[in-house]
Amino acid sequence: MTYGTDLGNTYFKGVFDAMYTLLLRGTLPDLAEFMEEVGQESVGLAIILMLFILLVSLTVMNMLIGVLVDVVGVVSKVENYELQVAFVKQKLLSMLETSGLDEDGNHHISRREFGLILVKPEAAKILQDLGVDPVGLVDFTEFIFKDEEELDFPRFMEVILQLRGSNAATVRDVVDMRKWVGEEFKHLERSLGVQVRSRASFHQKNPPSDGGGRGGATSPSRPAWQAGQPSRKSPTLGLPSGRSCSVLTANDNYWEDNDHVRPMTLQTLQAMDRSGSATPKEHLVNLKR
Repeated sequence: MTYGTDLGNTYFKGVFDAMYTLLLRGTLPDLAEFMEEVGQESVGLAIILMLFILLVSLTVMNMLIGVLVDVVGVVSKVENYELQVAFVKQKLLSMLETSGLDEDGNHHISRREFGLILVKPEAAKILQDLGVDPVGLVDFTEFIFKDEEELDFPRFMEVILQLRGSNAATVRDVVDMRKWVGEEFKHLERSLGVQVRSRASFHQKNPPSDGGGRGGATSPSRPAWQAGQPSRKSPTLGLPSGRSCSVLTANDNYWEDNDHVRPMTLQTLQAMDRSGSATPKEHLVNLKR
């Protein structure tokens, strides 16, 4: 087509000149003059430079294609997720309105209504398609309704979507977990504090007997051994031989040695009376038969 013209004589004199012109000026128009100058000096350098330029161009092009594919994939996932969530919201809301699960008709989910939703097969199938385990939701009932008796529908869906099995743990999830664990420990500390104060108040109102009393009278709170009589609940077994040291507790009907706890017997009480220590809470006496 350009045979016999000035254009053909300049750029398309032969097959090689035509290939060179189309490759260089068609793909790299900005570098055409630079390549021609290098080619006039050395054909080998021009070939190496051309290969380098093509390699760099292909590399950059592949990187751009990879980024584009990733962006398209992310956008597709987001759109599919939004469509799926919208579909689930529509189905659940329609189910609440038509099946009578929303007992008061205020589009709020109570604890009881939540339980009715989970036992309905159609609702369980919808939640399972969304990636939420309907069986596991039963264990999260206390967590979902810990602060409120009812949840409006948007808030309910937000909580449900946070419990999807495919969700990755975030910093917010870790912070919420630490906050929940801290609250549980505080609740435990308060409960223990109440128990400790209750026991302390009980001991203040019911102090241990001091062993006082005159005329041999026995106070109702005094143990039976202070009147010189063994407890009716105590068996009349003798002390075991070989026991020389025992710790006796005045408020109990038991004595304990190094490795045994045995019922308090008449012999034990008589030994305590002979030792002259009948009133302290704990007595360390030598008991020998």
